[in-house]
Amino acid sequence: MTNFTEREREVLGLLEFGYSNREISKTLYISIHTTKAHLSNIFRKYGVSNRVQAVSRSIEEKLKNKKD
Repeated sequence: MTNFTEREREVLGLLEFGYSNREISKTLYISIHTTKAHLSNIFRKYGVSNRVQAVSRSIEEKLKNKKD
């Protein structure tokens, strides 16, 4: 499993529910800038370039882990 920080996992979870950057920021009580930084880290760690790809990778990873 990809090595995410606790906060990155929280951001990714909200991303999976379709939250916008603003909604993520408000929900987690962080700035838009911080939200974007977390998203950038998630994209880099997954080797993807956008939100849809990140969510897809996350779902794939969860399904793979369920099989194990």
